[in-house]
Formats: sequence, structure tokens, C-alpha cells
Amino acid sequence: MRIEPYTRSMIVMKPPMGWNTWNTFGLDISEELIFQTADEMVSGGYRDAGYEYLVIDDGWAEKERGADGSLVPDRTKFPHGMKAVADYVHKKGLKFGIYSCARVRTSLSVGNAAPRSRETNSPRKTPLHTLADAIFRREHAYYCGNSVFTESGS
Repeated sequence: MRIEPYTRSMIVMKPPMGWNTWNTFGLDISEELIFQTADEMVSGGYRDAGYEYLVIDDGWAEKERGADGSLVPDRTKFPHGMKAVADYVHKKGLKFGIYSCARVRTSLSVGNAAPRSRETNSPRKTPLHTLADAIFRREHAYYCGNSVFTESGS
């Protein structure tokens, strides 16, 4: 196998930049807070300075997973659902990210066990993938401590 040398086209000119709810708000997050944050990222010039990701960390889901093992948005904190939140963030010209976890519980001990595949004993398609693929464009996936950035779709 031949390893190609690094080229200028492989170098990222700026790192992925954005804002995550955890360090500022922990569990005290809501739809209203995310809308206000998106507004401030735009009006305060953060988006134009390169801060393009708005990421919701742990604390957005109900205490128990859905019947299929997926994390379910907290109906009190996010009464219009995560699609409405993602749509609002996207309309502001920002990329949306969300935390998920395939472990038995999230970092905050939310949720019951994720369903597992009989063939591999590994988690089935994760709640994150289900939400990201079915509801909104997946630009950032914060997954049990590992961040994965992907290209945004239309």
C-alpha cells in the first residue's frame, strides 16, 4: 500500500468551530435556549467569524428510551421536537449537532439499554443515526465523547 504525502488540499484552513451547550448550561437546556443561542451566534458575529456549529450535548432526552431503544426528545424542554430545533438552527446558516450514546445509559444515566444486533452483539443503528438521517442533516455527531464531523447535506 502506498501512502501519499500530505498535500495542501488535505490541510484544513480552519478547525471546525462552534458552541456546545454542556460547559455553559449542563442539563439546563431547552428549545428556547437553543433558539436564543442561534440568534446570538448570528447577531453577535460568531457565525461570520467561523463558529458554524451549534451542538446540543447530553440532557435533551427523556429519562427513558423509546420502545425501539432510541433516545426520545424531552417533551417539556423541546415541545416542538428536535426537527423544529434543527430547522431553526439551519435557517440561521448554522450547522446543528446533537449528542447521543449507544451505551446502556448516556453520560447522565439517561435511557435504558440500546437494542443490540443478534449477529454481532453490537448496537443496532444508533439513536443518533436514526435522528440524524430521518430528521435533519447531520453535520456534527457528538457520540459518547467522540466527535465526528461530516459534510452537510441539502
